[in-house]
Amino acid sequence: MLTFSGNLLGEEFVLCPECNDVLPEGVKACRSCVLPVRVVSPPQEDRKSALSNKNVGKIGTFFLLLFIIVGLIALFSNNSVQQYLRDRIGTVQERSLTEGKFHLKSSEFVSYKIVVPAGATDVSVNGSFKAISTPAKKNSGGEEGDGVEVYLLTDATFVVWRNGYSAGSEYESGRLAEGQIHAQLPDGGAIYYLVFSNRFSHQSAKSVQANVSLRYKSWLPEYLFTLKDRFENLLGL
Repeated sequence: MLTFSGNLLGEEFVLCPECNDVLPEGVKACRSCVLPVRVVSPPQEDRKSALSNKNVGKIGTFFLLLFIIVGLIALFSNNSVQQYLRDRIGTVQERSLTEGKFHLKSSEFVSYKIVVPAGATDVSVNGSFKAISTPAKKNSGGEEGDGVEVYLLTDATFVVWRNGYSAGSEYESGRLAEGQIHAQLPDGGAIYYLVFSNRFSHQSAKSVQANVSLRYKSWLPEYLFTLKDRFENLLGL
């Protein structure tokens, strides 16, 4: 009885054509049908073909990995050419920060946390607001009245401002009854706070109508930038 040899999970074997039983290498007879075994190796051409396909697969995998690595290095680099490409392939994302009316008590403020994702470009905060005093007593000096103060602060400067100290801001409206917000922010991930303040008014609460949104371009999913940051931290870059 003729059988064909092969390799299964790294071990040599022979296959009985009568009962299809897999036999260990070197056996003289099939364990199931007890017929004598004579091993015939597969044609040499088939072996060459299999080896050739295996080599082609390895070469293809190598070049694919090389292409991915070079592409990531190019896209994450900071030269002007790559910055131009990132600007062109990015898609515009827009997220509402505050929409509709909210109440602002006297001597208090309301803040909205803004998280800009890593890799964001052309980042801006845009919108409009209008504030009206709710019924309250007004002093003779005219301190009270319509209006609020709007700030756009970084994470660090918000802590300083919240504790009662002056701090630099990305945007500051001054005391206005209504106004427009147009603030351009640096590229890249960061945390900001949009603040509507009524601290200056000790008697009048305010009813505020605000429609403000965050707008930016994103050219890759955020998780890829997170992986990049972790990788750089591991390398100590």
